[in-house]
Amino acid sequence: MKTISLILLTITAALAPGHASAKGDLDIYRVGGYATNSASCANIAGNRLCLVAGTLHVLDITDPAHPDLLGSVPGSYTWYDIVVQGDLAYGAGGTGMSVIDLSDPVSPKIVGDYFIADMPFQVAVTNAIACVAAGKLHIVNVGNPLSPQLLAVLDTGSSVQTVRISGSLAYVTDWNGLHVVDISQPTLPRIQGSFLVTNAAPSGIEVAGTNAFMSYYGGGLSVIDVSISSAPKLTATYPAINVTRLHVASNLLFITDRGLSYDSDSKLLAYDATDPSHLRLVGRMILPPTARGLDCDQNGMVYVAVDSYGLAVVDATKAAQPQRLASHPTGSSAWAVRLDAGRAYVADVGGGLKIYDITTGTNLVELGKYDTLVGECRDVAVNSNLVCLLDGNLHFLSISNLSQPVELSLYASRSATSVTMEGTNAYVGYEKGAGVLMEVLDISKPATPRVLGTYARSVAVRGLTLASNCVFLAEGWDGFEIVDVSDPRHPSRTGGVASGDTWQVSVAGARAYVADGVYGLKIFDIADPGQPKLLGSCATEGRAFGIHVQGDLAYIADDDRGLQVFYIADPQRPVRIGGNPLFGAEKVAVLNGLAYVATWSDGIVVLGQPQWAHLQPGPQTAGWVHFWLTGTAGLSAILQRSTNLLHWEDWMSEPLDVLPIEINDSSLLPSQFYRAVVR
Repeated sequence: MKTISLILLTITAALAPGHASAKGDLDIYRVGGYATNSASCANIAGNRLCLVAGTLHVLDITDPAHPDLLGSVPGSYTWYDIVVQGDLAYGAGGTGMSVIDLSDPVSPKIVGDYFIADMPFQVAVTNAIACVAAGKLHIVNVGNPLSPQLLAVLDTGSSVQTVRISGSLAYVTDWNGLHVVDISQPTLPRIQGSFLVTNAAPSGIEVAGTNAFMSYYGGGLSVIDVSISSAPKLTATYPAINVTRLHVASNLLFITDRGLSYDSDSKLLAYDATDPSHLRLVGRMILPPTARGLDCDQNGMVYVAVDSYGLAVVDATKAAQPQRLASHPTGSSAWAVRLDAGRAYVADVGGGLKIYDITTGTNLVELGKYDTLVGECRDVAVNSNLVCLLDGNLHFLSISNLSQPVELSLYASRSATSVTMEGTNAYVGYEKGAGVLMEVLDISKPATPRVLGTYARSVAVRGLTLASNCVFLAEGWDGFEIVDVSDPRHPSRTGGVASGDTWQVSVAGARAYVADGVYGLKIFDIADPGQPKLLGSCATEGRAFGIHVQGDLAYIADDDRGLQVFYIADPQRPVRIGGNPLFGAEKVAVLNGLAYVATWSDGIVVLGQPQWAHLQPGPQTAGWVHFWLTGTAGLSAILQRSTNLLHWEDWMSEPLDVLPIEINDSSLLPSQFYRAVVR
């Protein structure tokens, strides 16, 4: 029977092997992993990866998303670093260096040991010479792996911590700094030059070309020019970069950030190092606590050893969807954004209301602002020349003069959490314990708002959405409710969903799209609002705080994963088409294909329209494969075929449109895979 698999690839251009350059932001996304405990380091050789996690695991990474265990070394080992060269691996830790024979990866075994009194932290190997960082630099002949022999010990004057080799030079760090060591005569190692530091202790070193990247215990990163080995000199210092491990792949510098405490999340960061004096963050993702080992293959897959989690496999080849076009700082953390009549209205936690002109392209122009000077502003609503700014209380503002908003009235509550307006009514959600869950206010006279109706329940509202005379109340762990407000004096419950982690609901037609926190995206059929039915769902990796649906795309503000975009034409199978994770996102609004995102630290970020393609199976007939192609109108997709997921052939080119295009293939191969690449 023919096997048909449709694989979505949503990139404008893949990076060349080895990452020749970083083109814009990267859509760094976890694609797979291998679960184990106490993972400390990983190293790649070809299609094999050695993972140290209590013992040594040899994994087949031919399919990076699904690493397969080939074999393990019996026993328990405390190796802190491992290097693979051909059929041999070298592990440093415990009482020295071990040599492991991988020629039979199903049954790897230790064949040689070199014992050291001090704890080894790192090992580097070249031309049958191993350099071991263990208090001093130990240079060991491993030409005979059964019997490693000491050639020399170099005392740098302090405790040697790390070592890397490039050519005939070893780059060694100790408590005093970086030393460039000539090992062309391994029995007579000689320090050629040093870069000394004060008030800092180096913790790691990586070398790429004429640049050395050195990290420090307690945080910080230095770039050192080693083009003249006798006189290393500082190129740049980045004190805010907090490094656990680092790895250089051509012009990309990958870093794991250990977080603020042992239990806090780690981050995988990617920097464009084309100009080492101005490192630029181009990719970011959150990992479980304590990411340690780090390596990257030539196809752009990053492998991270994450202590109690195991191995995380991250794809770092795709261009972010969509690309950042502009950003504008708001002074604090932007919490909500509403678009109306060519303007963006932003609720900033510490700065109040900010109003921007968005008709000038991506160059946002501030038109006006208003600070309540009291509470944290977390929501905003707009209705013609009236704005409601929420900081617990409700501030009704006239914006007849945009440059000078005037407060018309203050509706005191101190526990309001969300607000929206339509016509002469305002709909307000409240915290748990406020006495009411929602109020409907008459704002026909905004100087004197008055209560029309109330809806009481002992839960809390995180967000509310008005659609077709119904208010959709996002109630966190209590799910969401649908409240009929056709009679605003007597709001009444129509239906709802009693569980979830709901933060916001977006309604389009007879469907409700839910930003469901840790559960990601959920899609419900609300043709019968009394009985919402779950149609489909998809994890988002972050915590889905905000959502906006436009056409067949759902834009999700995904907490520390930034903005994520999903194709939702088939609500039972929402498909992620990409994301941009370089900020922490709270809420998102979309207009004409541009996404305006309220972020923690970057203010308002403007992102361009995604350029994507999607393949969907059609009805199958004997001897034929049928599917539908959709994507960004005006672009083209290259359709590719493969029989093994490794080697892809260009098959045909098709123009893209949001309306599905029928594609047929009469190939009779027993197994065939398809994907679409936007170019």
